[in-house]
Amino acid sequence: MDFGIIHFLDSEKDCEAVEKSGILEYALDLKSQGVIRKLGFSSHNAVTAMKQVETGLYEMLMFSLNPAYDLDHGQREVEDIMEFRGVSVDERALGIAPARIALYQRCEALGIGITVMKALAAGRLLSGESSPFGKAMTPAQCYHYALDRPGVVSVLPGLSTLHEIDEAAAYCQSTEAERDYSAIAEAPSFQMQGQCMYCNHCQPCPKGIDVAAVTKYLDVAREHGGRIPGATAEHYKALAVHASDCIECGSCLKRCPFGVDVVVNMQEARRIFGL
Repeated sequence: MDFGIIHFLDSEKDCEAVEKSGILEYALDLKSQGVIRKLGFSSHNAVTAMKQVETGLYEMLMFSLNPAYDLDHGQREVEDIMEFRGVSVDERALGIAPARIALYQRCEALGIGITVMKALAAGRLLSGESSPFGKAMTPAQCYHYALDRPGVVSVLPGLSTLHEIDEAAAYCQSTEAERDYSAIAEAPSFQMQGQCMYCNHCQPCPKGIDVAAVTKYLDVAREHGGRIPGATAEHYKALAVHASDCIECGSCLKRCPFGVDVVVNMQEARRIFGL
């Protein structure tokens, strides 16, 4: 096996748990036996990821990266003129948060390859209505933005249809004009916290609720002003467990990397879908 990955190291507590539970020791033992060739980890937090990178234990990082996450969340204006020079882009380009660009550059320096997840922000960047930039980006633009960051060696998009697979593969034949993402320089500052990315990091739910699926159908209903499209209603009804089964224990709130109020979403889904 080429890579063994320890997932979801987003806080000091997560890292301590991996060590105390023996998971890290187990992974290192597998590597010493040759069962896995390289050890990696995934994270959504640049500060925590940097600390893990500096341990020297890892050779690969899976990190959530896109132009929305990279901005400094309203603390600084987006630059009027962006530079597109691949690994030479510094912390001022696009108003990238210093901790994030420092992480990318450190990985580049140490030869730790970054595999990008959430390149499309769960599809939100592909719609002008849901994108914080107020205009739609294309998959090629999102992939190119990610590949332009220091340390990035690959993008791993979540694909569910043949059309999405074709769109992703089309990047390889896309032109420089099709990859140009400079239009996002015109966007105001924005905040992505509080929006569900359908990643299911909030799992496991003690009642077995598929939070990502419920929230996805809820978002569709929201986009239709609370009027539920027929197919969406049927898909929701077909779920084995519904929002009405939520016991509001709050365990999901502790695990969500995006600060989503899952309990409130479950309450709204119960009201809208009646289940």
